[in-house]
Amino acid sequence: MNTRTWRNQTQARKVLAQNIMARREARDLTAPELALLAGVSRTQIHYVERRLKSATVDLIAAIANALRCEPWQLLLPRLVATRIDRAGILHDRMLPKKRPG
Repeated sequence: MNTRTWRNQTQARKVLAQNIMARREARDLTAPELALLAGVSRTQIHYVERRLKSATVDLIAAIANALRCEPWQLLLPRLVATRIDRAGILHDRMLPKKRPG
């Protein structure tokens, strides 16, 4: 697990938004469909994906449940959702670290 610390709130929002969108798209869901599955408003999904507002722990848990993953997986930097197997399980892989230069 990556133990890197956040530099600021903006970075945390960016990672969360990227992971939610990647998982949502891997499951071929629209934002309104994700909102319906999570039991939250479309506006809440929009704000989180566009990094306009911070997500609460409850919202992250609801989104994770709808995406069939653990909440911590949505907060892990460099996580990319790659495929869904026949059982509907999403398999992740970590992106390599960027090399300086």
